[in-house]
Amino acid sequence: MNEIAKKIQVLKLSLSVIDSVDSLLTLADKNLNDLRNLYKANKSLFSNEDIIFLQSISKLIDNLSLLNSYIAIRRRLKFSERAQILLQNLQKIENEFDGYEIENVVKSELFKVSLKISTLPNLYSKPNKKYSTHPISNPPSILPTYQPKQEKAIGEFSSKLCIDCGKRILLARIAINPNAVRCIMCQTAFEQTHDTRIKVDEDFGGSREEVKKMKAKQWGEMVNRTIGGVGKSRKRVK
Repeated sequence: MNEIAKKIQVLKLSLSVIDSVDSLLTLADKNLNDLRNLYKANKSLFSNEDIIFLQSISKLIDNLSLLNSYIAIRRRLKFSERAQILLQNLQKIENEFDGYEIENVVKSELFKVSLKISTLPNLYSKPNKKYSTHPISNPPSILPTYQPKQEKAIGEFSSKLCIDCGKRILLARIAINPNAVRCIMCQTAFEQTHDTRIKVDEDFGGSREEVKKMKAKQWGEMVNRTIGGVGKSRKRVK
């Protein structure tokens, strides 16, 4: 048996016993390259049957490379849509391994991918973690004031929220002061740290001190005119 016949025999034997994709891919690729080099120098030694077999081995190696890639992809699958696409690709190359021992590996991969389709989540059903789907009924003070449009009063509380603590304001307080924007506790704390007295419009009347001085001056002038008038009238009577 010549060298060409030996290598072809090794290839046929390997296809009937090896069920590892990596092992079969390495062995088939090496022997096929050796036979290609022999063919360039000894074309006459190759029969038509040998050439047809070697062409089938070349196609088999391409499909083995695809199968190896599909196995790696299957291990990283996260969504059922991707698994469905992989299943379709595996089905396309399934018939190429018919009659070889490696066919069992293809069937095993088809089963594993089919199982993943039923267990993996849908690509578009994953909830967005950035936004909460639950409405905020009583937001904390760090959030903007939340004012529901058609919210009914609950118990003794109104639908208005305190701008400082975010809690609902008592109905009794709203009944007394409809413009109240703070609850009783927050309003008390606000008045302790802020001047809540009515301020003078300083754009037209000047500052508070200037207004006081102006009023005092007007009052003094009025008193002086009154006293002077009384004195003049008394002199005339005399």
